Amino acid sequence: MILLDLPLPLVTFIVGLLTAPVLVPLLAAISAKLASLCLSTSRRGINDKDDDPVNEEHGLYSLDHGVLNLPSLTPAEMWMNMGYWKNTNSFPGACRALLDKILQTAGLDDADSTNITISATGVDYPSRTNSRSTHTSRRWEGDADKEAVRRVILDVGFGCGEQTLYLMRKTVAVRKARGGSGEADGLLYRHENDDKDDAETICSDKVRSSPENTPLFQHYIGITLEKMQCAFAQSRVADAARNCKTSADEDSGPLQDWGKRRKEPIGGIVELFCGDAAKPHVWSEEIQRSISTAFKKDKDAEERYVLGLDTLYHFSPSRQELFEYSYSTLQATILGFDLFLPPKSHSSSPLDTAKRSLNKFALRCLTPALSAPFSNFVAIAEYKRLLEKAGYRPEDITIEDITEDVFPGLARFFEKRIQEMSALGLKGFTKWRVSGWLFRWLAGGQVLRAGVVVAKWKDRPAA
Repeated sequence: MILLDLPLPLVTFIVGLLTAPVLVPLLAAISAKLASLCLSTSRRGINDKDDDPVNEEHGLYSLDHGVLNLPSLTPAEMWMNMGYWKNTNSFPGACRALLDKILQTAGLDDADSTNITISATGVDYPSRTNSRSTHTSRRWEGDADKEAVRRVILDVGFGCGEQTLYLMRKTVAVRKARGGSGEADGLLYRHENDDKDDAETICSDKVRSSPENTPLFQHYIGITLEKMQCAFAQSRVADAARNCKTSADEDSGPLQDWGKRRKEPIGGIVELFCGDAAKPHVWSEEIQRSISTAFKKDKDAEERYVLGLDTLYHFSPSRQELFEYSYSTLQATILGFDLFLPPKSHSSSPLDTAKRSLNKFALRCLTPALSAPFSNFVAIAEYKRLLEKAGYRPEDITIEDITEDVFPGLARFFEKRIQEMSALGLKGFTKWRVSGWLFRWLAGGQVLRAGVVVAKWKDRPAA
């Protein structure tokens, strides 16, 4: 035969080529049969009722039709931060609570003021990006000029604009205290579902006139690196600016109904830009011009703030340029939520040393996935030195460790949400499943710590 005269490898190739059309379907059928037998055996092991046709799995109906019963697949809110989980199991609630925690630490909000009021004092909304201007300006006249203090804020990393809306819907009520001669001697924060007489006075309880609601911040500038999120936030803020209500008490409700009140108006001026917030030296002329206007220093009673809500550890190459810009150029107080390395243990045992080295190595491997330079992760003591290097005095720097109210709660939320989605047959959430594992690992506090940062700006006396 001709085949016998050919080399063995060539013979093998020819035989395989000829028999493949027959063997491949045969092997596929055998594999499918074996898989079917394994699955049926598994079901018998679980239910022990394999001969009951009623209990047979047909694959047509399961629990995935649960998604058809959801009121909507469009989320009412688009928060994205690690959250402050001390008194909530809700993701949006925890995200709001983290922002409130920062404001409370800075003295801008009292501990009980977790609700907000609707501002009907006016809106002037210019929406801009670096390359194009879409100025959509609309103003509602009101008594917006009776605030005791003019506050401006630069938000570095505003996400989808949820924190923008939240901050600009927060109002402070100003009253003239009895015997006072200034614009306002008593400041109070009003709960959204409180009556006018039940508002809690912060500075003075001897007041005689009705309060004048004014936005907590009169001018808000936001910068984000994400173009898609910037466009989304601009559209949401523009929608809010177009929805003006004449009464601050109309349609008010508890904080849990926030999603039903998405279209309430905002107060003050809001400007949103797309740019790299970590590098002030490369900001466009448009951004610099807006910041120069907002942070002008021709008023004595003015407070300036820079907010980094769960964003600063992403800054590349570091946070230092923003810190120095905030102190020297803006003369602003820094508000933030950030991540730190745990303090070095006093124990010098080989086991503890090896554990710290292993955790640090794991973190170094993880930081590229977090889009965060590894050099950004430093201990709290070193973090304070970075702020001092920028100009902030040690006595004006506050860093509160809130790790126990951040990582564990977020890990529990991810685990619960993944279980709920899996039960409904939803797939494609590997990203959040891995995030749940990550935060469960971080919950021990041996790898990273989480904290609120407030660095107050105070001018140094001349030498």
